[in-house]
Amino acid sequence: MNSKSGPPSPSQQCYICRKRRIRCDSTKPSCKKCVSKGVECPGYSSQRPLVWLQDGGNQNQYLGEQNVNPSERKKRKKGRPKMLVATDEPDTSGDTGGRSHSASNTVGLSASEGMDAIAPACGIMQRSAMGEWWTHCEGARRIIDLRGGLRSVYMQNPGLRSSLAYFMLADIMSATTAAALPVAEATRQLEYCALIPDMFQNGLETCVICPNELLDAIIQINHLRSLRHYGIRSITGTDETVGKSVMQSIISFPVSEWADKMSAHYSKTAADVLIGETRSGFIQPTRDDWIQIATMYYAAVLLYCIRSLALDSLEEVLRVPCTLGSSESMVSYVTVEETQAVARQILFDRLGSVLSQGKRGKQALEKVLIWPIFIAGIEAAMDPRYAGRRRDPNVKGRKSLSVWVMESNI
Repeated sequence: MNSKSGPPSPSQQCYICRKRRIRCDSTKPSCKKCVSKGVECPGYSSQRPLVWLQDGGNQNQYLGEQNVNPSERKKRKKGRPKMLVATDEPDTSGDTGGRSHSASNTVGLSASEGMDAIAPACGIMQRSAMGEWWTHCEGARRIIDLRGGLRSVYMQNPGLRSSLAYFMLADIMSATTAAALPVAEATRQLEYCALIPDMFQNGLETCVICPNELLDAIIQINHLRSLRHYGIRSITGTDETVGKSVMQSIISFPVSEWADKMSAHYSKTAADVLIGETRSGFIQPTRDDWIQIATMYYAAVLLYCIRSLALDSLEEVLRVPCTLGSSESMVSYVTVEETQAVARQILFDRLGSVLSQGKRGKQALEKVLIWPIFIAGIEAAMDPRYAGRRRDPNVKGRKSLSVWVMESNI
């Protein structure tokens, strides 16, 4: 039997000839038609040969186009979109605060986008008549938490101080008009206490001109209220002891000193703004205006403390400092019940005085007294005797004791 192989079968076609749709001569090792064309014959395998292309495309070409003016970019052809190719060195210029780029990828939100979202959300919270304000508050809180917390956001973006102050106010004050917060949220608010002096600054850039010390007290009350509601004992003492301590700090707040400080600060600010000329629309509060504002917040925070922590049944006395003349001072002691009655009377009297002054244009004090007005409404609802701001005859009889002592501190 002849073992010599015969010529290739005519059915064998090289890949080039099959692709060109011509008849291959099936010559081995390379067909003559490929040789005549000057190309390398890929052989007679049934598999498509692997062909290496010279000078392949630049994988980073698309990324490089991002820095080109949009008008100068080539028009994208219709069809399948270009593939996005990741770079070896990701751009971390948007990251702040030393956080890793991987954390930013997990968040899915760049720093600039996150900061741009906070200001509009805070603006909507300022117009809180809109029913969706709480959703925006939660969204702003989530963004702030993802960016490292309120302190971190403020330190990185000091220009957002006013917006962040409004966010902080919405978070704090909303807890005073609703059910007790969960303990975790109330504890989180304690972090605001260290930011109040620098960020809030007595509310001068907001519509809630509340002394720093009294806003701090509101946060403490919210926290104690939450602990009391969920039956958790404070690590600093019993509910009554801690509540009395907070109320004592409120009573000791120096209204007159705060008014003097604010009057001096605002006079300097007004001088810088006015630059020697008078502007009719510029608000110029007097020392008496600062007294009115501080006194109403002083009384409102006292009432909120007593109501929220149920201290009206506490049979203890509170230490109330007062000043006689220029140097002589004394200390008086009043009960919680007397303190509540006097604070209520002071709030209604001062509020009645402000509302009876009529409209004063842009200097109407009621514009910055929304929260004390709310507390006054609660007190009027709880005690019908105060509906219509009528004076309590029992409090009037104690003018020489409680009212005189507490007002002497003002």
